[in-house]
Amino acid sequence: MLIYLADLVQLLPFQSNKVTPLGVGFIGSYLKKEMPNINLRIYKDPKKLIDHLYEEPPDVLGLSSYLWNVRLSHAIAKKAKEIKKEMTIVFGGPFFDKNSPGQISKFFSDRPQLDLYITDEGEWSFAYLIKLIEQYGNNINDIPFSEWPRSFYSINPKNNEIKNNQVNETKTINLNDIPSPYLTGLLDSFLEDGQLSPIIETSRGCPYTCAFCTRGSRNTKLESNLFEFSIDRVKSEIHYIKDRSRNYSKTLYIADSNFGILERDLEISKIIKECSDNDGFPVMTYASYAKNVTKRIVEIAKNLRDVTRAIMSKQSLNPETLKLIKRKNISSETYDELRKECEINGIDTVCELIYGLPGETYDSFIKGVISTVKTKQSVTLYNLRLDAGQELATTESREKYAMKTSYRVLPGTKFSYNDIYSAEYEEIVTENKWINKNEILHIRLFYFLFSFISSDIFREFRKGLLFYGFDHATLVEFIINDKKNWPSSLEALLHKFMNAAASERISPHNVKLEFTKEDIEEIGSDEALNPFYVSTLVSDASNIQEFKEYLLSIVNTFAKKLTIDEMLDLKNIMNISFDNIVCYERLEPRKDVEYSFDVEGWLKSKKEFPLQSFLSEKSIKYTLKIKDEILYHLENAKRLGMDTVHAVYYVRMHTLHLYHDRIFCYKRFPTL
Repeated sequence: MLIYLADLVQLLPFQSNKVTPLGVGFIGSYLKKEMPNINLRIYKDPKKLIDHLYEEPPDVLGLSSYLWNVRLSHAIAKKAKEIKKEMTIVFGGPFFDKNSPGQISKFFSDRPQLDLYITDEGEWSFAYLIKLIEQYGNNINDIPFSEWPRSFYSINPKNNEIKNNQVNETKTINLNDIPSPYLTGLLDSFLEDGQLSPIIETSRGCPYTCAFCTRGSRNTKLESNLFEFSIDRVKSEIHYIKDRSRNYSKTLYIADSNFGILERDLEISKIIKECSDNDGFPVMTYASYAKNVTKRIVEIAKNLRDVTRAIMSKQSLNPETLKLIKRKNISSETYDELRKECEINGIDTVCELIYGLPGETYDSFIKGVISTVKTKQSVTLYNLRLDAGQELATTESREKYAMKTSYRVLPGTKFSYNDIYSAEYEEIVTENKWINKNEILHIRLFYFLFSFISSDIFREFRKGLLFYGFDHATLVEFIINDKKNWPSSLEALLHKFMNAAASERISPHNVKLEFTKEDIEEIGSDEALNPFYVSTLVSDASNIQEFKEYLLSIVNTFAKKLTIDEMLDLKNIMNISFDNIVCYERLEPRKDVEYSFDVEGWLKSKKEFPLQSFLSEKSIKYTLKIKDEILYHLENAKRLGMDTVHAVYYVRMHTLHLYHDRIFCYKRFPTL
């Protein structure tokens, strides 16, 4: 029997921020353990899978179903059935609401080529399916219903009713009984692919029940507890990956929902740090830390501070909202204490906040952003997204909170190959009982300007604002309400941004499951708006100059309480920040600047002082440089025929990973 397993994603030239197919790797490694003679192939690249479907169609095709590939999987499954009618096609993954009979029926009616959906943990269920197929044949309906486990879902062709047997439990297997897809060599070819970043899983499960998360809505025994892979196995995997990964950016992802929740995660962080220090891998690490920050997580972040940021998410600071979404944050006092400890230890921290949540008004959300940035934290904002399987995505929640939604195309998901076309959407909340659609759009504009001023470009300016009792979130609100004084270039840019933000919204009845060539062409560009319009801004010298002049002028009104000397100090700081911007219209890979202040000494000072306190007897010379890797990737993008704006955007989105905003900002060094 020939089996193909695929976790598909659109792979773009020179891209390096997609991950190895770990999920189907686990399923494949367990299947090979149970049935050593099975003929198995694993895929990440949809083009390679399509070619092989024509060359040697399998008996069984297993496809993952996630937000980022559910329509791509559908398009390829449809083509696979055309190629070989008797092929068994199986989907699995979280993008399936098993608690909604109506949604299950629609899912299958929209996908007549789909034979079976496997829910929850897939290793045992898929291996059991293959054993049943060997015994009864490829027609799913020939398998006796009495042998179906509760993880199998299908549609009875005789009466179009849902076919699912809740009587038979699925077998819970010890995680360590699943052979490592890395240590068995099953994923070697993917480690050798420079475009793919390795991803590991050290534990499974989530003890939380957050209503905005798919994991919080899975009330199975496994998901309500935490299960661990052995520490020896995890260590061996990290070393195995370190020795074999050819990923261009040398990034390691950790798939755990709550890394740091277990005591042994501290030891894992030490292993990663040791590999990074001694062997140069990883250069960057991404982990979703446990929902509530603890001293252990601070210690882990301390170990990994050179390769990652500590994400200290709150999602909301509004008590009513937190209650409605079943999220309980640690006390503000404990949170601030741990954040300060991170700051003292040189650990970058990021707080994630979600707008569009139940109970959250425009004013309460902006107030939460402002109070967070005043604590010197970076802040990332997200529009509430509804995914199949979330509690908030249920009909009951939608009606209860009067949520209205739109869809938008996920950036980088347009796919065209031979006669197969697809794109992916995300469903976002555009209004609810507490916030209207114009206020949501207003937050989009706020976040665009906020993300620009939150970048490394303005780190000196943000420090100066905080010293003098201000913050950049309040400044952004001031700018938005100062429309009559916007310079023409800023007004034009923000007008285009708002038009794009409004026009990217797609009504539910216009959402497609299947696409034609014309549909893909009609979509046009599928850029993420914030980084695209920042790329636009920094690719035009006049944009930069006019924005600089505008900020220098409005600071007189915004910070009018300052004395003349204090205002001069703040403007000196702002000028230094603007020197950080890489202007791609007039690109200088290196430039020299000279300041009357010890800027680096001021930035590194543990105590708060004005910049003028660091006045130097002699001018200090600095060299501003762009990293060679950025220039290399930029040239590669231009070779693909991109103009400057799109090349900058492409590199920012697809090659620089977690610290992607550094493409906009010079690195400063004392001139030797």
